[in-house]
Amino acid sequence: SVGITNAGTTYPLAVASDTWQRPDNATPYTAGDVITDSASASTLLLFENVVDTAGKGGHIVRVQWITRQPTNTAAVRLHLFNSSYVLVPNDNAAWSVAITNLDNYVGYVDVTTMNNMGTFAYGSAVSGESKLPLAFTTAALVNDLWGLIEVKNAFTPIATQTNKVVIYVQQ
Repeated sequence: SVGITNAGTTYPLAVASDTWQRPDNATPYTAGDVITDSASASTLLLFENVVDTAGKGGHIVRVQWITRQPTNTAAVRLHLFNSSYVLVPNDNAAWSVAITNLDNYVGYVDVTTMNNMGTFAYGSAVSGESKLPLAFTTAALVNDLWGLIEVKNAFTPIATQTNKVVIYVQQ
């Protein structure tokens, strides 16, 4: 089985991802804006089955952001939640989390460097960087986590830019 070995013990490793397309515009982002799938009815990223039992915890040990904009140089912050009951700002709106959602907030991971890979850009954060490993516990009845991307520096996207976020979880 796939896992991470630490001090002679092998821990299962779950890999979860979500792929989405941003709106059909090239409106520039400023620091603090969110990148979502809609300018009017945004949804959270869904990372399914990050643990094998509902209500269980783990540690996020790696995060990747892949985008179909090869020249993308944006630094981003992935905010994570253990519930989908979070008010989601629309694309290009300022990041915010309502006080009522703080109980569902797990934490965040920064991806600060993007690399031009020819047809896409790639960035990652690994253990020892950017708050990793990040401990979490899923909600009592779910095996999932949810996320939202915040831009940390200004950049201009391309219309209908496809994005993918991958998280690696040590259970």
